[in-house]
Amino acid sequence: MGLSRKARFFCVTAMVAIAGFATAGVASAAPFTMTLDNGQLNLGAVFKGKTILPAPVPGSLGANTTANATIAGDNTGGALTVTAANVKFPIVEVPNPLNPAQMVPIMFSVSNDLTGTYDAVTGAVSLSVAHMASDVVTGTGSPDPLLPATCHIAPIDVTFSSTNTAQFIGVPFTAGIEGNGAIAASWTTVPAGVEVNGGDCSTVNTVTAGKGGLWLSHGIVTPPVPSCASDPTLCVPAIGSVKVNPKSKTVKAGKSVTLKAKVTNTGDGEATGVKVCATGNKKQVKVPKCQTKTIAAGGSTTVKLKVKVQKKAKKGKAKVTVKASSADAGSKTGKSTIKIKPLKKHKKH
Repeated sequence: MGLSRKARFFCVTAMVAIAGFATAGVASAAPFTMTLDNGQLNLGAVFKGKTILPAPVPGSLGANTTANATIAGDNTGGALTVTAANVKFPIVEVPNPLNPAQMVPIMFSVSNDLTGTYDAVTGAVSLSVAHMASDVVTGTGSPDPLLPATCHIAPIDVTFSSTNTAQFIGVPFTAGIEGNGAIAASWTTVPAGVEVNGGDCSTVNTVTAGKGGLWLSHGIVTPPVPSCASDPTLCVPAIGSVKVNPKSKTVKAGKSVTLKAKVTNTGDGEATGVKVCATGNKKQVKVPKCQTKTIAAGGSTTVKLKVKVQKKAKKGKAKVTVKASSADAGSKTGKSTIKIKPLKKHKKH
């Protein structure tokens, strides 16, 4: 028996609804291309903030046709995928640290596909690179400009992120992944370079040893300046003052007084291992052992120091100096004056 027109209508409507539910939540891949028109490089302890993008066109090796780097891939509901072939760098140039007038070409490349994320609300971008390589051109070597004498450094395993705070500060892409923003990567060490086509790695390995970082941006010329807020390693503690109370006190010989030393950390980093010690003339006063404290950034601590006047102390004044010191926060001192009232001598009958 066939269905009525009304029944067929409801059946078709139900099938359309079911198909809609089946495809709901399945995000389609949206292609994107990040054009990176500014970049800086840190290498080791002496090579800081060197501009690498925009690259020279055509460049000293004559191979560049563009000044920018590009990263092209697919964005599937915030999940990013990029094939290695779609990460393209021009040959960049940096000044030779030993001879600033000489420019040294560097070729960056990746040998694996990239994966990452993009948050359209916050603009946060993250891209992991498992095998990035850097080829530092050390001589002309081969007549082929793309096969010169180089020092090959690989693998450099990093994650580029718009929220990175070490070495360089990233900037979220709040106007879309193709809009303005910056990604940065950092590393604590890189492998020793390997000579290729007669390249000499002796000088290169000296320069590249240690921490480094790479900053790449679209539409932002200069990286944000790192601060304590963005990089905790830049926070510096500082002992700003030591105030001792009471400033002056009269004490009988054989008696004690408790001094309160307020130690203030005026720096933006936590001060650890702060030793608070009192010193004074041993013939007049006996001071307690040192105390060790931790003081929060911008905070203070009050240390109680019980000072005893010696029984045989003569009339006069005893200076007590309280010193607070730390290897990473410096030192400061405060003082208190104890006026000594000697014991009365009993007359002999």
